[in-house]
Amino acid sequence: MSEFVCFVVEGQTHYIEASKCLSMTLQTEKKGLVYTATMPKWLTMEAFSVFQQFLNNQLDIQKKYTDQTLQRLLWLGDHLQMEFFQETVIRDLILDRVTVQNCILFLNEAFKKLKACEDSPEVWYQMLNVCMNFTARNLLLIYQSNPMDLNKINQKVIEEILERALKNYRKKNNPELLQIVQKIRNCQDIVQIITQQKQTVLAKKINYQTHPSINWKLSNLSSIINKETQQFKFSDFTWKLVAKMEDKVLKIYLKLEDIDPELNLRIIALYFQLQLSQFGLEQLKLVNLVASKGNKILLCEFNDLNKFDQQKLEFTVYLNTDQVLTLCLNHLYYNLNPTYNLSKLDLDDCLILLAATPQVQQAQEKSFQLLLEFVPQLNPNDYERCINQLNLSLMNTEFLMKYAKSPLHQFIQNELDKRQPQQQRSYSVSKDSKSSSRILRQVSAGGSKNDKSGDQLVNRSQSSEKLHNEMPINKLQQLKKTPSQQKV
Repeated sequence: MSEFVCFVVEGQTHYIEASKCLSMTLQTEKKGLVYTATMPKWLTMEAFSVFQQFLNNQLDIQKKYTDQTLQRLLWLGDHLQMEFFQETVIRDLILDRVTVQNCILFLNEAFKKLKACEDSPEVWYQMLNVCMNFTARNLLLIYQSNPMDLNKINQKVIEEILERALKNYRKKNNPELLQIVQKIRNCQDIVQIITQQKQTVLAKKINYQTHPSINWKLSNLSSIINKETQQFKFSDFTWKLVAKMEDKVLKIYLKLEDIDPELNLRIIALYFQLQLSQFGLEQLKLVNLVASKGNKILLCEFNDLNKFDQQKLEFTVYLNTDQVLTLCLNHLYYNLNPTYNLSKLDLDDCLILLAATPQVQQAQEKSFQLLLEFVPQLNPNDYERCINQLNLSLMNTEFLMKYAKSPLHQFIQNELDKRQPQQQRSYSVSKDSKSSSRILRQVSAGGSKNDKSGDQLVNRSQSSEKLHNEMPINKLQQLKKTPSQQKV
């Protein structure tokens, strides 16, 4: 005679042949030919009926199930330790039914599973990644419908979602994105977001196996005048590496060649880390760049070329854009407002806002008024640098004349007078104007024809673009060690 397992669900009894329950882990009481298993109180009759259909190979994958039922099916699979049942539920009933209303629910279920079990089947990573991508693409809708739902997501996971969302939305100038960042980061204003994000970036530990990178090998260093790599694409921008000899100093630049015209960006925030074959890794650096063709970033420079064996240099640049800082700086640029306390900004951030200001007097006057608030807070050692940037940015003659008579100019000049003799100063309007013109020409100059002899370029940036859309397993496994913020 056949044996049966009696399942007690919501006070009702259901008999299933014991042969169909061999793959289950059950705690039962045996009376005669019947094993009795009392199921957890959270198991509903609707979920159990779906489970019975699965055991009888009659699962209806076209039927619409409630989110609660699907969640209970995942829990039931865990309770019975039936991985195949869970995989079936995820593949056939969940992945194609992720919505704005349930994406965070299933995201958290996947995260809890991966955090608890290191050897979870691949389908759980798939569900987590699908939910993260969906949440990123629909972050504004989710925030508008129920902003408190974002608090239910683990901090590391929400940061990854935010990174993907900013990439998806970067062709749209939506101020709500900044509100979302402010809520997720629990920051009082945009300046606090910038300060916090800089600390986060500078504390990053780069995964050198997967991080976007460019490798370049140079030879005959002392004979280099102006050498460039071929163009390479990364993060909607086209770049070149440039090696240039300037005053017997070899300088390596990252040069912006082209930008997607649909991007409403005026400022790009990047971070990079250099690995030199002879000297190892350098410190990670964070830089800002005005998003205009020809602008470039100084990566490194070498005064003594004799220290290189056989006049050869090989280095790798680990490079990435920072979406949060790019968002914040562009928001400040397009929405400069006296309510923002710019005095708390770093000098680099304030100067990039000034450098990005178009040559339109109305726009420059707006930046100029905000600088009146910022400059008095400067460390005196930064005054000269600030003046140089002012002269570089405020180029039309009428505005320079106004600047020469402004409180800002007088303030800096008075401070400089205290620190160096009058004859050593060279900040007259005429000299500033010439100096600014020279600097501008250096920044925008295309240089001589490319000399590509003796250089090799390896570009991993395009293949690494997938990092923004897929979270690798080794990164997900790190999440397992991070406590979840809130149980689902």
